[in-house]
Amino acid sequence: MDANRDGVITRDEWRGSPRSFAVHDWNGDGRLAGEEVRIGGAWPTRQGAPEDFNDWSQSRFTWLDANRDNRITRAEWRYDREDFYRVDRNGDGIITLREFQIGTEDDDRGDRFDDLDMNNNNRLERNEWHASQATFTWLDRNRDGSLTRAEVAGADEVWGNTGNPGTVLGTRPMAPRTVMVSARQAWTDTGLDVRAGDRITVTPSGVIRYAPSQGDRVDAAGGASNATAAAPRPDLPIGALIGRVANGQAFLIGRGLDGMRITTNGRLYLGTNDDILSDNDGQFRAVVTVTRRTVQ
Repeated sequence: MDANRDGVITRDEWRGSPRSFAVHDWNGDGRLAGEEVRIGGAWPTRQGAPEDFNDWSQSRFTWLDANRDNRITRAEWRYDREDFYRVDRNGDGIITLREFQIGTEDDDRGDRFDDLDMNNNNRLERNEWHASQATFTWLDRNRDGSLTRAEVAGADEVWGNTGNPGTVLGTRPMAPRTVMVSARQAWTDTGLDVRAGDRITVTPSGVIRYAPSQGDRVDAAGGASNATAAAPRPDLPIGALIGRVANGQAFLIGRGLDGMRITTNGRLYLGTNDDILSDNDGQFRAVVTVTRRTVQ
């Protein structure tokens, strides 16, 4: 990123969000230099900021291991959960001492997923990633060359509950997710893994064109006629905003959903109800909220 090779990275040279730049600008002088850019540089100690955790010693592992079983569970972890998932290399929900002590290989733990996702496609490509290739590789658990939110931050769930499994406590809305749905792409990955019993709310906006004519512009409800036989749902309006879970049947979102119950587990995708995408134009903006049943 140091385009002029002066040993300093300015805000103009930084490839990332303003929040990401601020995370690395430890002294607040508006530039990154010295320990701020040295690989393995020691973070300053800032009390009361869990995201600044950078003590990967055995003594800190022992301190976190409250029940002294030589492993750290999610309930025992006292810091930002993205740090937990980035250290939990095998994704089993437990941090061993070995995993804990190689946490130093990840030189960019201060950056959160939203800080790095500059194109807002709910994935991190290699050119958006600031840490090492080794870190990127172990996080890319499905080996598709990009990182999903779940791979970096873990799936949304209840943290810290230690009671009896299966006890229903109620529901918990997740933070809303904004997804840009291109009319030229068959399906857009929302980055959300939903479960049977979840309820989703989708609030769309914007217009697309589903054919070359300017008269073929529609909002998320779609056109006056149904789609052709090769579209995901020929029985629904052409160009309408639709969704699907994993490889299941597409369902209509249209001008919005309010608490639709999900009946299966899998990744949530959004798309437009059309079979010929090359002559389309525009995108919908969809704000998605998942409400999950919470259990102990």
